[in-house]
Amino acid sequence: MEISEWLAFAQSEPIGGARGDFQAALVASIVAETHRDHDRRRQPFAPDDFLPEWGNAAEAKAEPQSAETLLAIVEMLNAAMGGDDLRSPLPHPHPNPLPEGEGTEGA
Repeated sequence: MEISEWLAFAQSEPIGGARGDFQAALVASIVAETHRDHDRRRQPFAPDDFLPEWGNAAEAKAEPQSAETLLAIVEMLNAAMGGDDLRSPLPHPHPNPLPEGEGTEGA
């Protein structure tokens, strides 16, 4: 009986992450609304504008990305983090720490 009471309570008074998300979205919408440029944005901000979408709702709205787009994202992240593009025939900016000939077995 106790579990059904908690479930009923959770329906009427949400607890946990969903409620916290809504509380943060409500505050964000109020702050955004007080600073809204009425000429640039005619529609008032609402909490729904700031609610994160989790799981299937976010996935349903996402457009599938092409292989070229995904590759461009990976290349950009790699460059931003200082990584080497190992596909490139150009010499790497970092010297090879291994003596010449070592580490090439099986290549």
